[in-house]
This record gives sequence, structure tokens and C-alpha cells, in this order.
Amino acid sequence: MYYLAVIRKQSLKGAILSSCSDFSSFGFFQKKSAREFMRFSSLMLVGRTEPETKISVREQTYVCHAFVQSDRLAAAAVTDDEYPPNVAHICLSQLLSDFEAYLPPRIWKRAEDSVEFPGINAIFEKYSSPKNLDLVTTTQGQIDETKIILHQTLESILQRGEKLDELVNKADDLSLQAKTFYKSARKSNNCCSGI
Repeated sequence: MYYLAVIRKQSLKGAILSSCSDFSSFGFFQKKSAREFMRFSSLMLVGRTEPETKISVREQTYVCHAFVQSDRLAAAAVTDDEYPPNVAHICLSQLLSDFEAYLPPRIWKRAEDSVEFPGINAIFEKYSSPKNLDLVTTTQGQIDETKIILHQTLESILQRGEKLDELVNKADDLSLQAKTFYKSARKSNNCCSGI
């Protein structure tokens, strides 16, 4: 797991209320760009996901998982493509449950910036490696009936006529380095796809 966030969904964008990340597997110069792009992807996915929906979207070698509740409180996680989606959604459900127990809606619905939520670090640590979890007991009773929608790429959730490359180029909240990171990852993935 690379990135975990609690997000307040509002129209097509959202506000990140709390987040935690681990980019130690990235090179020094890639860390900031990777963080920005994962933050951007999480916000975009939550913004385009209907309430009461769990979704997992693959983009190159990463998967962005999101869960939006009916009260518009959402959680997102970015993992590698080997991370089990059911474990990611258990993590997101626990994150939202713990967050709401810590901060009532009357507080998080009015928050303008990020809020202090120390529980996110413990949840991130617990779920950072799915091999450390007892999947049989964790899975039983914790996956609700909300349907998990799997998409192959972020492109599949874009609105008609939109392209991910265009959104990345137009994004105000992505630095030049993050845009370059995305483009170089896209190019390196394309050159290897014909092998």
C-alpha cells in the first residue's frame, strides 16, 4: 500500500481530511511526483464514484480503491496491482468507521483543511502488507453487500470524450514533476506492452 486517505466528496472534487503514505520504494526524485499523482487519482476517483459504491480501478501497475458512503465521506487507497481488492475495501471500511467514531459528522463536514486523525497511521500499518493479515477471519463478516466495481483503467471512468492525459495536463493541483512522472510511466509501460 502506497497511499491511504479519508476524503469528503464534494461535486467532482473532494477535500482530503486525513492521509498517510509510504513512498520508500520510489526513488528520491520520484517520491513527490508519485505522491501528487496518487493524491490526484484518489480525488478524481472519489469525485466520480456514486455514494454507496466500492470501486477498484487499475492504472498501469497501480490500483486505486475507493469507497464512498451515503453521507459523502469517502476513503481511497493506492496499492500495487498484486494487492487483493477485497482486503483494500476491508481497510477502507475500517478507516471510515474509525474516522467517524473519532470525528462526528458535524465536525468533518465543516472542516476546510485536513483534520487530526491519529488512527490512520495504525490502519495504514496494519494493512500495508496483506500477507500479515489473517484473511479468512478478516474477510468473514467484514465485507458488506456493497458491490465492488472493477475497472481496468482510470480511462474507463472518465466522462465521455475525456482523456486522462488531457486531465493530467489541465490539472492545477499537479506539479510539472508529477505530470512528467505520469508521462514517463505511461511511455515506459507502452514500450513494454508489445513484448
